[in-house]
Amino acid sequence: RVRTIVLALNPGVRIIECDYADIDLSSILDTHMFDFNKVATSAAWVSQIEKPAEEIAKEEHEREHGHHHHDECHHQHEHGEDEHKHHEHHDHDHHDHGPECSCGCHHHHHHHSEGEAEEYGIETFVYFRRPGFDLNKFDYFAASKWPKNIIRSKGICYFGNNPDMSYLFESAGRQKQLKEAGMWFATAPEDELKELVAQDPSIMRDWDADYGDRMIKIVFIGQHLDRAAITKALDDCLDL
Repeated sequence: RVRTIVLALNPGVRIIECDYADIDLSSILDTHMFDFNKVATSAAWVSQIEKPAEEIAKEEHEREHGHHHHDECHHQHEHGEDEHKHHEHHDHDHHDHGPECSCGCHHHHHHHSEGEAEEYGIETFVYFRRPGFDLNKFDYFAASKWPKNIIRSKGICYFGNNPDMSYLFESAGRQKQLKEAGMWFATAPEDELKELVAQDPSIMRDWDADYGDRMIKIVFIGQHLDRAAITKALDDCLDL
């Protein structure tokens, strides 16, 4: 489990397997291999939080509406022809998908780390909303109702009582932190905003006609996460 969590937090980390600490200390001490800036930008939540809003919404839609198809496909594999009852999975670096079955889906070849994630139930998902949180509701949820199986979370948010300020929220186990991250671009005067966009067009990537760049986008890493329950709990914290 620890190995899988480490890979989720830092996919590029080197893991050395050993028995009873039987390892050459020179391979783990004074290696000068740790680069904070590199790790900070390669962590799993970074790639998730940088996803465009449209892509997150699409994934959420596919997860909700594609579940039935997945169950149907799984059912066919269990009760179909003999050749679909057993599949040998081989690791091939040159492709990720196996043969296509009669229902049109593919058998995936999972890499070692992905298999461990499935085995221990480690997963990642993004909570994305446009309205801000109610500060009191979110504070109560974070302090009293926070699921214990959330290992790590990180993202941006804002609150209805102060919609102009963005906040960085993160948690690691029981520890949680909320700090100001600066004003939203939507608060800038129109002429200044145009100048900022000219310098950095990516500002408009997730722009919304009503909210501007205001959003809640928090990445969760945990074990056996109940996405529906966490999503509902956070939705109940929204300032609507």
